[in-house]
Amino acid sequence: MIGGRLGKAIVDHAAGGNSTCHAGYRSGWSGPTGAFRDANHAGHSSVTGYPKPRPIPEAGPLAQPKSLDQVGLRAELTRQAIPPDNPQMPEKIVLSEKLFFDGRLSADGTVACSTCHDPARAFTDGRPTSIGIGGVGQRNAPIILNALYNKAQFWDGRAKTLEEQAALPIVNPIEMGQPSMHAAVSRIVAIEEYQQAFRQVFGGAPNGPDLVRAIASYERMQVSFDSPFDHFIAGDQNAIDDSAKRSWDLFNTKARRNKCHALSEEERDVTTFSDNKFHNIGIGIIRHNVVGLAHQAEQLIDSGHAEAVDSAAVGTDFSAAI
Repeated sequence: MIGGRLGKAIVDHAAGGNSTCHAGYRSGWSGPTGAFRDANHAGHSSVTGYPKPRPIPEAGPLAQPKSLDQVGLRAELTRQAIPPDNPQMPEKIVLSEKLFFDGRLSADGTVACSTCHDPARAFTDGRPTSIGIGGVGQRNAPIILNALYNKAQFWDGRAKTLEEQAALPIVNPIEMGQPSMHAAVSRIVAIEEYQQAFRQVFGGAPNGPDLVRAIASYERMQVSFDSPFDHFIAGDQNAIDDSAKRSWDLFNTKARRNKCHALSEEERDVTTFSDNKFHNIGIGIIRHNVVGLAHQAEQLIDSGHAEAVDSAAVGTDFSAAI
């Protein structure tokens, strides 16, 4: 229903403090309410006392690369989202799906990319904040459906590309916990299946840059359109009911949601329901020392260490201010 999709846009905008990651409206997933029920009932490690991640999901029908023949999908925009140095190819997609579900990329083998981006949960984990090998982080796992259209990745935009995004959780101590990308590659480099696949796709042995290129390629195949709303926008007036049509009119007029989520009155781009900008909407600003955190953040960014910025984002008070 259109009301549910647009309502989720408003909730996501308030919770995340930005409008860059709103690809979930077309997912057909009912939302996190039910999924959150088990967030506080996860098992705990007898060694660390941390909550344990769920078992790694298995790749099933929902994990398959999505068809690009969907009503609402803009072919030219999709082509523009694929970088020249990482073209899509069938063999690469097959390899990338294996990597996405492989726990061997984590330090203890218990966490894969799919742990936090489970296809059965619309490529999220359904938790308020995600759990990795180092315990509970302070960030909610963004959806990866339609993430290829984002101008920046993560809630705070700290990665510009899906390749940059794919690398950081692997070496984050809370998430997948590898001390380095080289350590992650060493877990799979001796596996004959991976040796053959990397040689076929990239022309050489497994390595860090090609590993994240592969994962990013899989994420770019997770597109979600073809909803009743997409058919309505394409001209089918019977695709949604009158209540949904009134909601869409309200979205673009009195509710003013189009100001951030569909560009403007003059240009309504509903591909991603995002203007790809960050907006300070005042959520939680009184409760935190925002000025002090901003100074610390500037110092971290100026250091040029992406891994340090990522660790701070997931595991420190920088997240509490969002």
